[in-house]
Amino acid sequence: MIRSAEERTSFELEGPTWRQAYRILTSNRKTLLLPLAVTQLPATLIAAIAYFILLWRAFPEVEAGGLPRLGDEPQNYMISLLAINGAWWLFTLAGVAGTIVATQALTDGDALSLTQALDPGFTRLGGILAIGAIFLGLFMATIIGLFVLIYVIWRFGLALQQYVLGESGVYGALGRSWLLLRGRMLRFAGMLITLLPVSAVLLGVGVLAAGIVLLPFTALESGRTLDLATSSLGAAIIGVFAVPVSAYLAVATTLFYLNARADVDV
Repeated sequence: MIRSAEERTSFELEGPTWRQAYRILTSNRKTLLLPLAVTQLPATLIAAIAYFILLWRAFPEVEAGGLPRLGDEPQNYMISLLAINGAWWLFTLAGVAGTIVATQALTDGDALSLTQALDPGFTRLGGILAIGAIFLGLFMATIIGLFVLIYVIWRFGLALQQYVLGESGVYGALGRSWLLLRGRMLRFAGMLITLLPVSAVLLGVGVLAAGIVLLPFTALESGRTLDLATSSLGAAIIGVFAVPVSAYLAVATTLFYLNARADVDV
């Protein structure tokens, strides 16, 4: 149960959501980062290796480095690529769910073990996958020009929190998210904008780290195998720094959700 505003812990009541998220994340790094470190990070490493093998051995005729085109690439390649990215997305969402559960527990003054944090996400993995597929479909539709769907994505922005913490079904979670964000869209958008500097700093450091690690390879003769290996290694290194970005987003949106739900349920 979500406590009333008077009963909530002090960090929930002080400052905007992004500051609350920064405070709770920096003071509980292990608890909040670990669910993603054991899901998203291994998934990123495995995806990088799988991508290398896919282009090196299975489909050497496919040009590396560019965006895949649905009509131009081999069908089996597209299916394999979809499977790799789908698995990465699923394990990332499971880790995000773990961080969501851990965040709520911390607001109640509890610290969960890694197993306790991850259990709800893996128990309800099918619904999490369905919500992830809906978001991915909306995102892809937005990319191809349906900009109105940005609004829909925003209104569904708390669906995962509702599904994991509110124990709703998939459609119930989407509807509840739509309700909770009524009249709060600008505040939610402002909170999401704070992700930009966090991402820029952390991913920028990741790119720099990848560049340093890959620098010795620039002395070698360029070729398809070397290019594939270095791009896969670079993606894996940057993936390490993507974990705290995902954690910040999970914590910030969860705090926003808890406060919105407490206000609506008063």
